[in-house]
Amino acid sequence: MRVATQFICALAGLVLAAGSFVFAAPPESPSAQLAALPGGVRDAPESVGGAATPMAMLQLRGDVVLDSVIVRLADVAAPVGQAPAGWERAAAAAVGLLPTDGRRLRIERQRLSEMLYRSGLLGERVRWSGPETVTLRYAEPVGKTFAGRVRPVAAVGPVVAAGLAADAAPLAPAERNRIRRMIEVAFEQTYERLDERYEFTVDHRQANFAALDGLRAIRSLQLADEPTSGKPGGQTLAMIIRGETEFERVEATLRIELVELPLAVVAGRTLTRGDIIADGDVRLEPVARERFHDSLIRDLESVVGMEVKRSISEGRLMDLDDVTAPLVIRRGDLVELRVVGGGVTVTTAARALDSAAAGEPVSVETQSPRRKLFGHAVAHGVVEIVTRPPATANPGQ
Repeated sequence: MRVATQFICALAGLVLAAGSFVFAAPPESPSAQLAALPGGVRDAPESVGGAATPMAMLQLRGDVVLDSVIVRLADVAAPVGQAPAGWERAAAAAVGLLPTDGRRLRIERQRLSEMLYRSGLLGERVRWSGPETVTLRYAEPVGKTFAGRVRPVAAVGPVVAAGLAADAAPLAPAERNRIRRMIEVAFEQTYERLDERYEFTVDHRQANFAALDGLRAIRSLQLADEPTSGKPGGQTLAMIIRGETEFERVEATLRIELVELPLAVVAGRTLTRGDIIADGDVRLEPVARERFHDSLIRDLESVVGMEVKRSISEGRLMDLDDVTAPLVIRRGDLVELRVVGGGVTVTTAARALDSAAAGEPVSVETQSPRRKLFGHAVAHGVVEIVTRPPATANPGQ
């Protein structure tokens, strides 16, 4: 850890200029003067004071594309022949950070040599082959593949009946909340379709959650199975999280809970008072539980054909008070009054004294003579009164 810390501190000389990174040489010291010879360590003498100087043979790579923002030594260099002592540790060391805005990172091997020599990661001088400079760029990971050095964590850890991890190492509240928020954001970005339909939670008390201590970036999320729609009470799924801490990559499998959100009707366009709702005017959308209430309209069939009582903006949730059965009779309208009875229908004009939807009772007033009658609205502008036929005497009585 002390050596790694020294190396990371040495990276403080990393500067950005014209879209590229270079390592700034640290101050000169008697033990470091050999690394500053013209042409880099490659041209350093192979003996100092008559003693042979061990040499690590490395080859710098050419153009490199990475799906991680952290650049490690193994990403830019490879041993020539037998790997030098300490290579496994040195290969995982961070040597730079990639910009994610499309700009390229340029690392000169001379500066890389100086940093390696001062950090003591290899314990040997470096003789290089290959190009003088390596150029790197960042590309988003494709699919759900993952490559590179990983500190794996076992599959979903043991869980006792209460849902708590039997061997969970506790994290500080601020740290666990930070990691949980990172996971929630990554889930929202990776599974946008599911995030819109399900309420997502991850319990920090499970054992593998503690393995993400120090997480700085999430590279990918992968659900082991697709959730099943319509499953009451929610469902538990395994999710593989691959990410990076400051010094290493990590992989852990966590249990997550997905609870399907209830659906409700929202306006597909701005609706105004008096509009009759058609099929394309409304749609179903998932609703967060804190916004859901019993008066929301939950199916399309019950709202199509209804009349809007007040203006509703596009995308707004609709409740039962927003709509009514469409009025076929409006107060003050001239209507056709039909009196039906005994197989005879008499039609006359009348004025509506109330508003009514189809099938609702309504009062009307005839024009001449002026007489108030009660009937039922049957269609637009039509009120019907059904009379009983007169009772007839029974001849047998």
